[in-house]
Amino acid sequence: MEYISVFIVGGFLLWLLNPIIGMFRQHSETGTVYLFSNYMWDGIVFIILILTGFWFIRKLKEWQEVRY
Repeated sequence: MEYISVFIVGGFLLWLLNPIIGMFRQHSETGTVYLFSNYMWDGIVFIILILTGFWFIRKLKEWQEVRY
């Protein structure tokens, strides 16, 4: 349940903060600020996915140790 809640919170933040990137597109048609913000936003999502994967594997190992 904790693992799923991370994605619920992440999805809410994505929905809430995604219009900010659209504002960068309006102010920077050359693309530098918009591309930078897009790279940063995608990087944050990618890092969250990697870290939650490691966290999930660690929780599975803890669950197996408790089970035995």
